[in-house]
Amino acid sequence: MCKGYTNYIYYIYYIYYIYYIYYIYYIYYIYYIYYIYYIYYIYYIYYIYYIYYIYYIYYIYYIYYVYYIYYIYYISYI
Repeated sequence: MCKGYTNYIYYIYYIYYIYYIYYIYYIYYIYYIYYIYYIYYIYYIYYIYYIYYIYYIYYIYYIYYVYYIYYIYYISYI
């Protein structure tokens, strides 16, 4: 009976240990997914900012270019 009780205790300990290992892996997995999501989010924000910045620079150059062409045309017309 003592041996059966000891096996039962070992079985409970083993189940607890397996549960603990799965719990640690689950927490690690959730953390990893969150971290990957965060990194993608940062890159996405950076990418949007970069596209906006390029668009803004392009727009400014376009305005200056049109203004310059208009000015040259105006000077040559006069």
